[in-house]
Amino acid sequence: MTGRGGNCFVYQTEQALKEIQQFDRSKREARAMGEKRVHSVATMEKAVSVSQNFVKWAKDQGVKDLYQLKRAL
Repeated sequence: MTGRGGNCFVYQTEQALKEIQQFDRSKREARAMGEKRVHSVATMEKAVSVSQNFVKWAKDQGVKDLYQLKRAL
């Protein structure tokens, strides 16, 4: 999967972050429903920064696709 200029991993990571952002919803309501989302622009900026560092590290480890990763228990 190499659309978007051959940078599929970065694109997948950006899409994952977009799915968890909820700037238009109340944090209190979301927490009451058991949802954990990002409700702050500052938090989102930090998450983007952390994800960019992670993508760089993962690429150094040979990961080319987000779906290659497995959750460690």
